[in-house]
Amino acid sequence: MRYKIDLHTHTIASGHAYSTLDENMRAAESKGMEVVAYTEHGPKMMGGPHQYFFNNLKVVPDRIHGVRLLKGVECNIMDIAGNVDCEDKALRNLDIIGAGLHRVEGGFHPTSCEENTLAVINTMRQKKVDFIAHIGNPVYEVNFVEIVKAAVKFKVAIEVNNSSFHTSRPGSTANCECIVRLAKEYGAYISLGSDAHYCDDIGGLEQAEKLVKKYDIAEDKIINSSQEVLFDFLNSNGNIIRKNRVR
Repeated sequence: MRYKIDLHTHTIASGHAYSTLDENMRAAESKGMEVVAYTEHGPKMMGGPHQYFFNNLKVVPDRIHGVRLLKGVECNIMDIAGNVDCEDKALRNLDIIGAGLHRVEGGFHPTSCEENTLAVINTMRQKKVDFIAHIGNPVYEVNFVEIVKAAVKFKVAIEVNNSSFHTSRPGSTANCECIVRLAKEYGAYISLGSDAHYCDDIGGLEQAEKLVKKYDIAEDKIINSSQEVLFDFLNSNGNIIRKNRVR
């Protein structure tokens, strides 16, 4: 294990994961993790938490079992305009905000490459998200060049999702490689996430790590590389909705 920061995890609150937050954080402690982002699915995901869940994350400690916890969300992109399913009120007090394309009720279902790409770019354009999750999912055809260029313009990280290599979104591997290659070419920020839905997978970033190493991505472009790089990114990327400085 090279990186000690995992920026995409889930608990039973998402409705289709199988461990509690305490179990996740105990697993993180046992693996020597420094930071874990708690990024439950947005409210439109079947079985997902209500808006109130995100409003009330203030009751959760910032550090559990010695590991820094970032309170976040994996929003669902709802339309071509780039709107997400979490209210601004809920987003303001979070530490990290991700968004992705998912099949959710009333959400943005796979259409054309052009429309899928526009939805993701417009989400970044709104300056409310810090990373775009698992964009390598082949279910949603997108123009990777345009998305990576937009990520640079709007200073949003593109996620390399470790679960896409083995348990989720089959067919993602070649797309993930393309994304990392383009991120190297254009200078985009990359985030790494286990997308853990069970506590033993916390910190599982091995395949994603191999890919960024293969393309020799600079450490200051991988926001997991250190707490200094992560917090500098979150505090300087121009997100207009998060009001708290992350430290």
